Amino acid sequence: MATHSFPQSLPASLSQLKLQAKELRASYQDGNEDARARSQASHPKPGKLNGEGLSQADALLVIAREYGFSN
Repeated sequence: MATHSFPQSLPASLSQLKLQAKELRASYQDGNEDARARSQASHPKPGKLNGEGLSQADALLVIAREYGFSN
């Protein structure tokens, strides 16, 4: 499993964050183990993700948490 790290500063725009979340969601839905591990590690209710997939809102939450935001 690869380690995913983010830069200390946020991207220049909200659309970039949304794109990152969209890419995370697509990878998760495709069964990518790194995307699934990232989601499980950063989502406040990882049990919710089992079998239900990853919604865009969940993906945005994971990205926000990876940037250090609590919610």
